[in-house]
This record gives sequence, C-alpha cells and structure tokens, in this order.
Amino acid sequence: MLTAKEKSALQKYISDSDDRLHVIFDALGEQNRCNMFRLFIKNTNLNVGEVAELLDITVPLASQHLKMLENLDVLERRKIGREVFYKINDQDPAILSIIRSV
Repeated sequence: MLTAKEKSALQKYISDSDDRLHVIFDALGEQNRCNMFRLFIKNTNLNVGEVAELLDITVPLASQHLKMLENLDVLERRKIGREVFYKINDQDPAILSIIRSV
C-alpha cells in the first residue's frame, strides 16, 4: 500500500510529465515511423531519399512520415542546398528519455 507521501510523489511525477508523450508514442506505434526513429538513433543525418531506400518505401511516403515526426518535434530538419536532412531532436528531454529506453 502506498503512503500518502509516495502517492503525492507519484501524482506530481505524472503531472510533471510531458503532455506530448502519448502523441509521440502513438506516432511511433506505426512501423515505418518507429523504424525511422531507430534509424536516426544510429545515424544522425539522413535525407528523405536515404530513409526511403533504407526502409524500402517510396520517397513521398517517407516524406509524409518524416513531416509528422518533425511536427511532433521528434526530428529536426536542416536544408543544405536543395536537400533536406533530418536528425533526432536531441535537445528535447522527452525524446532523450525515449532513446534511452529503446
């Protein structure tokens, strides 16, 4: 049985959590996006074409998935000339926590 102090600490922990976690986990529940996330953990900079090739999906589909992960602040994008490269948002504590658990 939890003491009042333990219960209070757990409630504070839950309320202090990042509200985006359930949305991020929902997005990563899709196989291609989960695999993309895992790719970016191992390789810091990939472009859309490389992701599509590695996952054996079309470039437009890869682009859609990358855009969703970017909108959730899971990935950051950087444009160099005409190419767009993506990397993990390693400044976000929620993303770092997920990486540690994967």
